[in-house]
Amino acid sequence: MTTWNEFIAYLETEINWDEPTQEQCLKVEDALKKIIKCPEEIQQRCREIATNEELFKEYKPHNQYPRITMDKFMLHMDTEDRFRVRLHRFKSKKHNGESVPKVHSHKWIYSTIILAGSYREKLWKVLETNDDTMEAKLELLDEYMLNTGDTNSGLLDYAHQTINDSDDEHCITLFIRGKTLQKGAKIFNLDQGSFSYTFSPDKQLKEAYTSLSNYQFTFLP
Repeated sequence: MTTWNEFIAYLETEINWDEPTQEQCLKVEDALKKIIKCPEEIQQRCREIATNEELFKEYKPHNQYPRITMDKFMLHMDTEDRFRVRLHRFKSKKHNGESVPKVHSHKWIYSTIILAGSYREKLWKVLETNDDTMEAKLELLDEYMLNTGDTNSGLLDYAHQTINDSDDEHCITLFIRGKTLQKGAKIFNLDQGSFSYTFSPDKQLKEAYTSLSNYQFTFLP
């Protein structure tokens, strides 16, 4: 594949998004390795979104920018919502105030390739979660560095933490997530052995309003 459209066509036809396995992830990683050999295709896609007002308006609600630790930029949304392609920018310590992302898991599988910079990843296996008590048990499996050109994938029921250790260099990745296969992503508190769910921005905002509506305010005379 040498063009952006061929890259997307491969993801549409050659990946079984209903099968969240390492085999499928490796096929996606292979596609990522091929498309980055044509960086001008990724650059052109960014320019296309910036200059196509209709496309910009469609993708705008699905971006997350600016954020403290990592910005998300949508590049493609599958019409059947089986997968999405994004650029991620993990900010340097200078730009994120040396904040560290929380340990979290995803509700879909994903694959990524580093275009510039590097980050350190810690990986846990999610052994158990209890929706009634919101307790969780995790096992730390590994910690490693990912550098420019490296690929990586994540499966269901694993949690990770990605940290850009650079003082001044952002880490840029091309990222592909699969279809939603679980209730929601999870944020873990390792010290307390607990977790909480995190959902889409719209759903989270609605839940926040609902929570505020139930809050018992006390007004002093």
